[in-house]
Amino acid sequence: MKTLVEKYRKLLVEEESISGLDRSIALVESVVGLQVRWENGRFRGRRVSTDPSPIPDGLLANPEDLAFPELLRASARKRRKEEDAGSQARAVRTAFLLTALPPLAEADESYPADRYSLFFDSCLVLFHQAYFALLPQLHGRRWEHERQALLESFRRFAEHLPHASDRYNVLALYHDACQDHDRAGQFFRETLRATHSDAHEFMTTLQTYWGYLIEHQLLQEAFELLLDTYPRVARQDLEEVHGLMASTFELQRRHYEARLRPGRASRSGIGTLQPRTGET
Repeated sequence: MKTLVEKYRKLLVEEESISGLDRSIALVESVVGLQVRWENGRFRGRRVSTDPSPIPDGLLANPEDLAFPELLRASARKRRKEEDAGSQARAVRTAFLLTALPPLAEADESYPADRYSLFFDSCLVLFHQAYFALLPQLHGRRWEHERQALLESFRRFAEHLPHASDRYNVLALYHDACQDHDRAGQFFRETLRATHSDAHEFMTTLQTYWGYLIEHQLLQEAFELLLDTYPRVARQDLEEVHGLMASTFELQRRHYEARLRPGRASRSGIGTLQPRTGET
């Protein structure tokens, strides 16, 4: 258990990468004591640990009997060129783990609390690795099945997350990937509301939502977000929020000045300005 926690903590602070995704897959499997391999369009599972696991032994012989989206089955039936086989296997295994295992862990009342917590934390790391490292590679019609299967697994995974802030954050990213920016914005807002101001991730959550609004040129909304959130900000983080406010104000100034100049683009300066700590 100690070794698994150390692996989780190491992955938690790493940049997302394909290597990190592979190790996240292995971590989730290790936490539940299950090894799943995808070969010739079929999953094969086997027990690799005697530690408590929410996976019934009877399902190991036929992992497809677990919750398994039809899109994932379609992807599994599709053969890939050798250079694409790795991306396909990663997409299918990730979608399988995030779809099949969380409902079982949630339903198993005898599953130890510490391992239950580590399981969902590890799945969140797997989600982030897949979202930021693998999903951008799956573009174009030839990756339609894998991309849709991965997105569907994200949505289903969110349904079983025990903490509202995690659930809303996964749904925000899911809707953003689906180009449903209105819904994504709503869930980013709900994520911030559900995150306690004393939580270590509060400022990261605020910056993420602020950055999303800036990216979509919603400058007034970004400024109002900071004003509305200001009373919740801890004293030690006020300087950072002041920097975000100053950056937002400067972007608004550039934006309105550009609109007043004939022939100038209205996007002037947006997305290029970094927050300036300590400015008010």
